[in-house]
Amino acid sequence: MLEQLPWTTDGLNRSERALLRAAADHDSRYALYVASQEQEQEQEQEQEQEQEERLFLGDTWAFAYLDRLREGGLLDDHDRPTGKTTWHERPGYPYGGFEPGWRYDAVTRRACSPESH
Repeated sequence: MLEQLPWTTDGLNRSERALLRAAADHDSRYALYVASQEQEQEQEQEQEQEQEERLFLGDTWAFAYLDRLREGGLLDDHDRPTGKTTWHERPGYPYGGFEPGWRYDAVTRRACSPESH
């Protein structure tokens, strides 16, 4: 799923974006639940359109994303948003065969190489 690459617009991936929205709207202990529900609803809509497999964000990955968001300064120590909304300077990480630096362009719905953004 290309949306798990950091986006060209803000440097966040789909799961990080959902967790930040949930943390902004709810107490941190509900953030994981709300994020997983939002992701499930988005996936149901996508499934109807594209007939793709349902993906699941488990606890292990969700906590890893929360740790990374804290390290990037987007969440404080209590998992509350700090007000920072972009993370373009994030460290690279390989994802699904893509080398670090690749991004997702939501307009074209394609992956962009590091040279193109």
